[in-house]
Amino acid sequence: MATRWFFSAKRFAALHGAFIPLFVVAAAPPDSCSSPSTCGAAGVGGAPDGSVSCVYDTRVSSCGTGLVKASASGAYRIRIESASPNPPAKGMNSWVIRAVDASGGPRSGVRVAVHTQEADQDPTTPPEADPYMPDHLHWSGTTPTLSPNSDGTYSVGNMNFWMAGVWRMGFDIFDLSRVQSPTDLPEDSIYFYFCIPG
Repeated sequence: MATRWFFSAKRFAALHGAFIPLFVVAAAPPDSCSSPSTCGAAGVGGAPDGSVSCVYDTRVSSCGTGLVKASASGAYRIRIESASPNPPAKGMNSWVIRAVDASGGPRSGVRVAVHTQEADQDPTTPPEADPYMPDHLHWSGTTPTLSPNSDGTYSVGNMNFWMAGVWRMGFDIFDLSRVQSPTDLPEDSIYFYFCIPG
């Protein structure tokens, strides 16, 4: 009887060997915060105990300082020159950002503003300003500050990522050669996404 069981087990393995692997262990993504050259690799973040499920969210970046994001058209880019804290964390955050060209050099002729969006489609109420939680559909409730510096960078403060999860921080780009009035729409927008642990 034992011989028959042994034969059956071997035969099952020979006939169904292709189906034996039942799981695949996913490799952990690299920690791109430690290497500015690879800054922007998606999927690192979240709490060690798994209390936030955005660890492997493909929208998020794992670092702040050195991260470059392009607009949807690819015509405009913003680099985070410095982030405090780095990477972004729960609570108040501040950045220094710069508009850059495709080669990473300073981009002139543009103005950067914090991204705003109509929350209720009512033109009589002021639009909401990022930060924004795309999965929870709400804004931070705290309006960031943005001020130009003499070296062409912008200081961004009062960014309140007050709860764990995926946060978006967006910036609107205005082409100074085309903008005629303060009511003109931006040329394009650039969005940064982070997983805030907690």
